[in-house]
Formats: sequence, structure tokens, C-alpha cells
Amino acid sequence: MSKPAEQVIEFKEVRGYCALCTAHCATIATVENGRVTKLEPDHDHPNGGVMCVKGKAAPELVYNSDRLNYPLKRTRPKTDADPGWQRVSWDEALDDIARKLLAIRDQHGAKAMALGKGTKSGTSVDDVERWLGRFLYLYGDHSCLQLAQGHRLQFYLRHDDSDAGCRA
Repeated sequence: MSKPAEQVIEFKEVRGYCALCTAHCATIATVENGRVTKLEPDHDHPNGGVMCVKGKAAPELVYNSDRLNYPLKRTRPKTDADPGWQRVSWDEALDDIARKLLAIRDQHGAKAMALGKGTKSGTSVDDVERWLGRFLYLYGDHSCLQLAQGHRLQFYLRHDDSDAGCRA
């Protein structure tokens, strides 16, 4: 009688940081067979070894069975109870979005499209803020609207040719 094959478990700990908000807490990820099984704060890091529950739940977010890992396209009207989602390639999805954005700009002008963002503190939007500003600039809109901390509305209008993005 043969012995059952022993399951090889590759185990390692990887230092990194959590990107779910702007704090970028230092982390140690436990990786088993190429899969993150736990995310803990790095107590040796100068930030004090802290991490919120959102960060600790990151592996659950990454491996959630309901998480979308590919684009879907609606095939039925928004009024239909069943949207008729159909899986499409990344190239098809990005081309479709680009076509629609260009059509809006051509028909209504660059200021017909707006990007809104809230406070930086609870999200990782700070990491992409410059990209969003550059996107707006290249799209043709040199303004940026931002809801800042304290819920005061800030509006930035650049009249120069910079592509630096929105800044508080």
C-alpha cells in the first residue's frame, strides 16, 4: 500500500505596507503556498506597529468569492431587472470607455465630464490624485473640484498649462 502524498506547504513572511488608506501602515503578510493568509502590523516599524481592522481584513477582500477580477458589460437597459452582464476583455472594456469619454468631449466639451473625490484620510485616493489631475488635463479640462476635510467645498481652476493635478 502506498503512502498518501505529503502536502508541501511553502510558508514565508513578507514585509510591506497596506494601501487601503493614506496611512500606509507597515505590515507583515503571512504567505502560504503563494496565498496571503494573514496581514499583521509590523511591530519593528517606526509607525508603532499599528493597523486598523480594514487592513487586517485585506486578505478577505482579495480572496472574496464575490470579488470581480475582470470587466463586465451591461447588455440590457438600466430599467431592466436583469442587467445581462457579459464578461469582456480588458482591451474591449477600456476601448469602450475611451470611445464614450471621447464622444462626450466631442459633443459637449471637456468640462462636461467631472471627477469627484472626498477626503484623503479614509481612502487611498491620495495615491492616484496626480494621475486623476493629469487625466483631466489631457482630457482638456484644467479644473478640479474637491470636497475637503470639514466638508468645505474647494474649487481649483488653473489657467496655465501645468498638468500637476489638484492640490489642497
